[in-house]
Amino acid sequence: IDLYFLSQEKFILFINQLKIDQINSQIWATIQNTLTMKLSSVNQRKYSNHVHKVYCPFNGKDRFNGVIKYLSNECKGNVVDKGVVKISYTSQGVGVWNRPNQSEDPRELVELDNMQKYFDSFATQGSVGTNYLKYDFIDKRIKLTSYSAKSRPDHGKGAAHLMNWFIEGTNDDSNDQNWVRLDTKPNDHSLDDKGAENTFDIASNISENDFFRFFRIGCIKNSYGNNGIVLAAFEFFGTLQTK
Repeated sequence: IDLYFLSQEKFILFINQLKIDQINSQIWATIQNTLTMKLSSVNQRKYSNHVHKVYCPFNGKDRFNGVIKYLSNECKGNVVDKGVVKISYTSQGVGVWNRPNQSEDPRELVELDNMQKYFDSFATQGSVGTNYLKYDFIDKRIKLTSYSAKSRPDHGKGAAHLMNWFIEGTNDDSNDQNWVRLDTKPNDHSLDDKGAENTFDIASNISENDFFRFFRIGCIKNSYGNNGIVLAAFEFFGTLQTK
């Protein structure tokens, strides 16, 4: 029996009639998963009944006039400073930020009206694995259709620009298995130059209900040969859900 498809009344009846000596690890795991899915479904319905949708599509020209720009205008300031969006990142090695327009503060990524300063997560030469840049939209959700990125403005080819990366979304960032892969760029050189910018469409087949709170960009390798994330700006396009 698939417990998830039982009505509420039948599910309660099943629980009430179940005896303790009938429960093994498999049955208990099934009950846990069913309760988790049912509660998630209830919460999603509650959320969807009180949401407002804002459409922020890429118009083919303005690469940095999407969700972040909309939220910046709404809060009249930097979305990180205003507590609208949280941004965190991982890094490897001891950071050295000694250039005047270089910063370890990811708030620079949402300063879309001034992209002369840039964010650098820092990684030592030869660092392996994946470094992450994570966005938390807190009480908002996004159905992502495309995204834009802009490279650092001070150095050209080979200067740690994004080259091998992916982007994922989730509503539960508690473990890696919850993340849904939305796009992968295994060897893309379009950002490997001074101030280079590009917009990328989401390649995966996402459904109408794929609205996510969290997004993360995973850098496997940049054009310098390590996995540091170095960007002047990042923007999201799609449908924004707000309460």
